[in-house]
Parts: sequence; structure tokens; C-alpha cells
Amino acid sequence: MGKKSSGFQQKIIIALLGVGLLSGATALLFSYVSRTKALEDTIGANFERLALDTAQKVDIIIDRKIRDTKSLAASPTFINQIKKIRTSPTSTRPKDNSELLSYIKRYQREREGDIFSVTLTDEKDNIIAATEKTQPHYQSKKSLLERLFTSDIDFDIATKTFSMMISAPITDDKSGEIIGSLRELHNLKEVFGIIDKVRIGKTGHADLVASDGTLVVCPIFPGQTHKISENLLRELSISEPGWKIAVDEAEGRRDSIIGFSPVKTTFELGEDNFLGKNLYVLIRQFPEDAYSPTYNLLWHLLIIAPTGIGILLMLSYFVSQWIVKPIKELSDSAELIGYGQPDPDIKIRTGDEIERLADTFNKMAKDLENRFEDIKLERDKLNTIMDSMGDGLVILDKDLRIQHLNAKFMDLYGKESVGKSCRDVFGIKDAPCKGCTAGDGEDVKPHTFEAVTNNGITYLITHSRIKNKDGTTSIIEIFKDITERKRLEQQLLQSERLAALSQFSSTFAHDLKNPVIAIKKTIEMLRDSSNFSGSETLNNVYTDLISTCGLLLGLVNDVLDIHQVSYKDLPMIYSHFSLKQALDEVVKLLKIEAEEKRLHIEIEGNKEEVRVEADKRRIQRVFINLLTNAIRYSPPSGKIKISFQNSSYDPEYPSRTSTLLFSIEDEGPGIIQSDLSKVFDLFYRKDIGEIKSGTGLGLYFCKVVIDAHKGRIWADNKKNGGAVFNFEIPISGRDANDYKDFNSRRPETFSAEPEISS
Repeated sequence: MGKKSSGFQQKIIIALLGVGLLSGATALLFSYVSRTKALEDTIGANFERLALDTAQKVDIIIDRKIRDTKSLAASPTFINQIKKIRTSPTSTRPKDNSELLSYIKRYQREREGDIFSVTLTDEKDNIIAATEKTQPHYQSKKSLLERLFTSDIDFDIATKTFSMMISAPITDDKSGEIIGSLRELHNLKEVFGIIDKVRIGKTGHADLVASDGTLVVCPIFPGQTHKISENLLRELSISEPGWKIAVDEAEGRRDSIIGFSPVKTTFELGEDNFLGKNLYVLIRQFPEDAYSPTYNLLWHLLIIAPTGIGILLMLSYFVSQWIVKPIKELSDSAELIGYGQPDPDIKIRTGDEIERLADTFNKMAKDLENRFEDIKLERDKLNTIMDSMGDGLVILDKDLRIQHLNAKFMDLYGKESVGKSCRDVFGIKDAPCKGCTAGDGEDVKPHTFEAVTNNGITYLITHSRIKNKDGTTSIIEIFKDITERKRLEQQLLQSERLAALSQFSSTFAHDLKNPVIAIKKTIEMLRDSSNFSGSETLNNVYTDLISTCGLLLGLVNDVLDIHQVSYKDLPMIYSHFSLKQALDEVVKLLKIEAEEKRLHIEIEGNKEEVRVEADKRRIQRVFINLLTNAIRYSPPSGKIKISFQNSSYDPEYPSRTSTLLFSIEDEGPGIIQSDLSKVFDLFYRKDIGEIKSGTGLGLYFCKVVIDAHKGRIWADNKKNGGAVFNFEIPISGRDANDYKDFNSRRPETFSAEPEISS
């Protein structure tokens, strides 16, 4: 009773716990998603603002360096010095050039490392003066003389410095003619410093990226050695600041938050500057660092989750107890009523529907108790009628399972039979019994039929169907034991057969025995009167004919012997003889039949000669019957295996010194499992396919002979197909009285396929 309440209480606890966990998980998921979105928006906006500030600082530095170059190119002192060199004689030019070089070197020193080199060229782009060895990269087109030009940012791996060349035209202040150009190679350490100073958390940093994806300045990778992904580059190809969540980027991270802003100067100077590239400032941070506040929150929630679940579980338990307690009382009372036990009034005071249910239940329980009493009286009356019957009565359901037994069958089969199949309980061979119609809804009239159980009891069954009030069908069967009547009928039939056969046997013996004796005597006389000194073959022929006549006479006598009242009265003539020789004579007799089917007969036995003390003629007759059956049922070109050996010592029978175990195996269709115990019955016949069986006397005679020798004979099937017949007899017939219990030995003690040694 408590088990059901416990199950209901568990369901309530699971439901409350499930609702709580689902609500908590939903809230946690919503909180995680909303917090992540808010965090992304906040971080993205901050990264965008930081990228804009950094880009503006880079703009200021580049703009300042451009203005410095333009200011020097427009300096009157500088212009006058160049004009002086252009107009001075060739002899004084070295001195003038030296003065100009000193001027620009002084200018470079005043910039304190901001300028790597200064180069002056004339209107034909010939170098007038240079503070350092000039690079061919910066000695380029004539167009550089005509307007302001800025190169791409270059990174020197050897010195690990960033530089940018700025070229400005030098114009005559009076005529406006371009008289040369000024080229300054600027140190961009300030740009690198601005980029490098940007640090956010553990991994957040800034990058200066060209519009072709090259990382120009990066605090993680060497300059101009890596590129950002094309997907990220496409998202950055705008001229306004913003932020994105990058699917993939150069540093191998996914879902990084990236703020970006263009460096305006690179957009304003035109396509020829910065090698046609635009510059962007990126602010980015690895996802595990950017989302660490959210991850930390989740970890804290997961840590305290067991405590919350425990509180929720305790609350669910107490709530379920409060709900289940009155329901449990109702359930326990209902089970008591189901068991037929009286139940006191249920008192539940909850002031709700459960209390009204308890009152209704009390009224129903009282009504049921009264009805149970009426039903019990009717049932007792019906049981008394059924138990007084002399025959067995069984009530079955539509699946032939026993629902009720009367007293007669209850004593025989016990209460444990209820609920089992009638075939399993009674051991009826046919399943379902022939004539037993248990179909639900069919209009079947009462009828009778016979059924035989495995232990040999024959019942005459009266079969009736009844329709129950619930629409199901039950079957009532009355079992009348007619075993004795059937036995007497069988004995009468067998007696009639035996009487007819005895009459036939007498006539047969009278008509056949004398001619066979005459033939045998004639052959013996011919053999004795002839001289076979030169013809051993003819002598063997006479010997075989005489032996065959002897076997025929034995057959005639066996037919007569078989019908005696008991095999104990069968006359036995014991003699010592060679088993191998007796078996060879039988094989020779049936050789022609075997050769017609191209059968190979193989004999295996002990290497030493085995001699037995038995009735040779009758043992040979057993050999003939068994070998004839093997030949009849073997397929063409098959093999028949005959084996015999001395059986081993059996501690169950210490007085028995030795026995002979004989087996004959064929490759035929075998024997149906249910017929193995019948094959030795009198008149038993079984046609297999087109193979017609014999008279039903041969195997019965074999059993009579072996039983007379205090032996045992049985049949079985081989695992790979075919039948095997075995018999076992004592080797010494004179000790037969010592083996009175031999026939009671269980069949299981004999191997279905005995091991035969050569």
C-alpha cells in the first residue's frame, strides 16, 4: 500500500522539482543571454570609442609630421639657400651644399630622433643634400616633385622601428616655380607607443591595420607579418567608426568583440598616398577575457545551485507530504476492501474536495461490503455443487488459462495450477486440444472430444462456452477419465488382431516350415554327396544356402513365438558364438538389397574377437530387422555404420561384469521426436514420404528378444541427420538372473550416440 503512495509522492516531488529547475534554468538562460547581449553592447561601444580616440591621436601625429615637412619646405631661409646653390658658380657649389647640409642636419638634431633622414633634390630630382644614404625607394617619380606625398608605413625588422617618408615640393616664393623637393623619413615611435599603450584586461589591445588586411602595427605580432581575415576586412571597409563581433580574425579567435575607427588622414590625402591604402585602428579582446564577468557569474551560480536544489527538494518533499497524506489513507482503505477485509470509516478533515471524496468513499465501502456478502453466499453454493462432481471441472479464459478447478482436480494438480495453461498443467499433447474452440465472439455449441495427456491418461472432455457480463468469454470443460475404457478397447482390438494373426501364423508355419526343411535337407545331402576338392566357391555356395535356410526356419519360429502370452515364456537357446561371425552372416544375407541401393555397410568393433553367450538365432534376427530398416530408409549411395564394443564398468551395477553395446546408424530422414518411444510398440507403422513402413512386427520382436536377454533397446536421432538404434545385453547369458533390475534403468543413462572404438 505504501508503495503506490510513495510513487505518487515521488511524482509530486519530481514535478515540483522539475518546475523549479525549469524556471531556474530558464531564468539563468535569459539572464545569461541578456547579460551577454548587454555586455557585448557595452564592450562594443567602449571599444568603438577607444578606437576613435586612438585613431584621432594617430591622425594628429601624422598630420603634425606632414605640417613639419611642409613648414620646412616653405621656410624662406631654406628656399633662399636652394636658390643660391642653383645660381652659384660651379666652383662655389660644394661650399654652398655644405652649408645647406649643415642646416638640415641641425634641423634633424632639433627633432630629437623624430626624423631618421632628410633629403633635398633639385627640380630634376637630383639629390642636392642628404643626411643619410638615400634609399632607391624614395627616389621615384617626377610627380613627387609636384605635390605632397606620403609613403606607406614601413617596419625595419633589424632595428624594430616604424618609419614613413613624407615628400613636399619646394616652390620659388616669387615665381611659384618648383625648384626641388624635401623628403623626410619620419620615426613613427609615437604611433607605436599610442597603439602599444592600449591595454584592456589580460588580452585586450589595439592594432593599426591597412585596408589590404596587413597588421601594420601590432603589439603581439611583428609589424606587417600577419593579416586579418577577409570576412573581418569586409566588415571594416567603411569610413565611420563602429564595432563588430568577428566570426574569425587574424589571431585565431572566434566571436571576438572588435571596435574600429578609420584614420581620417589616410582618406583625405588621396589614393596616391600611403600606397593607395587606408589605415584603421582596431580595438579587440579575446572572447574568454571579454566574457569573463559572465563566465564568473555562471560559475558562481553553478556553485550555489546545489544549495538551491536542496532547498527546493526539501520544500517539494514537505508540500508532497501535505498533499499525499489524505490520498494515501484513501488508497490504503481501497486496497483493504480489494482484499476483502472490513475497513473502518475514514476520517479526513481538509475542508476541500478530498474530504467530500472520503465521505463518498465510506458510503461506497459500506455498500460493497453488503454486496460482497451476497456474492460470497452464491459462490459458496456454486463451489459446493462443482466440488460434489465425480468428474474434473475446469473454468478457462479465452487464452486457455485455468481460472478455477473443482475439488477433484484441485487434489490432483494443486492450487498452483490456477493461471497456467491447461495444456501445461494436464500435459495434453495437442495444443490446443483438437476440437477445443476458444475464439472470442464465436457461436460454438457445446461438444465433446477426447484428449490424451503425456502420462497416458485419456479424458473425454465436454466443452462449453459462456459469455461473461463484461463481454469476455470463459470456457467450462468437464474432464471424464476414460483411460481404463480405452485400455480395454485397445486390448480387445489387439486380442482380435492377435487371434487373426495366430490363425495366419499356424497356417503359415504348417505350409512353409516343411518345404524349407526339405530344401535344407536336400542341399545338405547334395553337399555331402559331392566332391568339392577343386571348387571352394561351390562349397561356399552350398554353405550359404544352408545358412539361409536356417535363418528362414528361424523366421518362421519367431513369427510363432512373438504371439505367446509373455516374452518370459519365449524359449531361449543359449550358446557361445562369435559376434563378428554372426554379424557377417547377416550382412551377407542382405548384401543384394544393399547393393541395389549402392549402400556401403561399415562394421567397427573391438580388435579382439568378441564372444557372447546368447540365443544366436534370435540375436541374428534382431540384426536382420535393424539392418533391413536401415537399408529401407537410407538414401541411395549412403552409408550404414554398425559398431559394437564391451561397455565400461558401471558402479550402479557392480555385480554385472561386462555387457555388449551394439549400435547401427543410417543416413535416412530420422524419427520424429514424439515417435521415439513408440517405434517398438506392436503394429506401430509410420510411412515417411514415399517409403512404406513394414508390418509393425520387426522392431517389436527386437524388443521382445532383447528384453528376454535382460537387455535394453532404444532409438534416437543423430545430430547431423539419420537414425541410430542401440541395444545392450549381458555378454554372459547364464548370469541373466543377476540383472533383474537392468530393465528399470533410466533411458537417460544411455548415450544417444555411443562412442564406438575400432
